[in-house]
Amino acid sequence: MTTATTIRELAERYDTLLFDSYGVLVNESTGLPGSRELIDWLESTGKSYFIVTNDASRSITSRTEKFVQQGVPVPSERIVNSGCLIPLFFKDNGLAGAPTAVLGGSDATEYVKQGDAKIVRLDRMAEASVFVLADDEGFDWRPNINALVSTLNHKVLESEPFTLLLPNPDLVYPTGERKYSFAAAALAGLVESALDRLFGPSEQHHFIRLGKPHAPIFDEALRRAGASRENASVVMIGDQLETDIAGAVAYGIPSAIVTTGISRFSTAEELSALPREHRPDYLLTSLSLG
Repeated sequence: MTTATTIRELAERYDTLLFDSYGVLVNESTGLPGSRELIDWLESTGKSYFIVTNDASRSITSRTEKFVQQGVPVPSERIVNSGCLIPLFFKDNGLAGAPTAVLGGSDATEYVKQGDAKIVRLDRMAEASVFVLADDEGFDWRPNINALVSTLNHKVLESEPFTLLLPNPDLVYPTGERKYSFAAAALAGLVESALDRLFGPSEQHHFIRLGKPHAPIFDEALRRAGASRENASVVMIGDQLETDIAGAVAYGIPSAIVTTGISRFSTAEELSALPREHRPDYLLTSLSLG
């Protein structure tokens, strides 16, 4: 059952609040109504909170500067993004020194460098064994996605091992009021569909996903909050059923959906009728403190 609530009530009920970024606090150009006042209030009261975002396209410094430009000054230590999971993935999977092609901008490439990978230029993609699809910008996506499919086709036929990494599993994100843009997962879906068509469905030919709804980004957020999965008093606040809410449900923490972003449902009755894997515990019509 989904229950309507307020942000103050959630702050009183839980030790730590986790917020998605786009569609919850900001859109591409500005802060959403109430977000500036909310962040100021959280900071002034010392409340534990983190911004848990699937963004892998910007460094933490760049993301912090962008928040300031949007009128929502979030301190850098409060940001947990999927980009910061990239170096951890390389280290945990013994990929230090692995030749890696990065489809994304300079900040995404820097995350990969932090994992001690060897960066391969996109025009020499065939030399790579790891392929990181980090963003939908920062490269000419059409020729390079075509080159990626061709390269992977060759590697499968030659039985050459490879790793596909998708830090950001978002399909779309809001850029303004009723305006949206495709995210990196849309491009990953093209690659996976092509490989499935060429060789049949196989998880080995699919991207490993780090951000919501998958566990690694929640693990990192709870680590920074000084909590564990077993004893966390934490709630995830987001706008996307398939990432924010499904991720929280699968991870075993409560969730709240806001109606300012992508959610196509706006009433507690509609949300209560959803399957459990997509059903939030709470409904927020705004982040207003009033």
